[in-house]
Amino acid sequence: EGGSVRRLGTRDGLPEDDLRSLLVDSEGRLWIGCNHLGLAVQDGDVIRAVPLDLELNLEEVSGIVDDGHGHLWLSTAVGLIRLVREDVWGLFAGRTKRVRTLRLGAEDGLESGTFLAHYPPAAAIDRAGTLWFPNLRGLVEVPEPAKAG
Repeated sequence: EGGSVRRLGTRDGLPEDDLRSLLVDSEGRLWIGCNHLGLAVQDGDVIRAVPLDLELNLEEVSGIVDDGHGHLWLSTAVGLIRLVREDVWGLFAGRTKRVRTLRLGAEDGLESGTFLAHYPPAAAIDRAGTLWFPNLRGLVEVPEPAKAG
């Protein structure tokens, strides 16, 4: 604003100051991947941590991609996480008690369930709607995913 910059951190609602990834979704909201404490979202002037009940330690969200069908995909140290974006707003509004998620890892056929990327971009979507994620064993391709639900 007017040639100045502003630093946002935990005092502004971020879960931590050590951040790894950013995505502006199709609705103009900023999603923020953290190094140790998961995911946050900025909607207007408010930043909120997104509570994901995954029963696992969601470390290093190194990539975030919007699949265009109501899901966000997160590349993390514990696998690929798909979440239903609308559930986040339902949780914040008290309409739902949890965010639906799906975790894909080595047990699902990936050679490595670890997605640690130190250089952006760590997640991408191409014109055909295919999602791409670098991991410790190469490149993971997710053909155009289905609509949220």
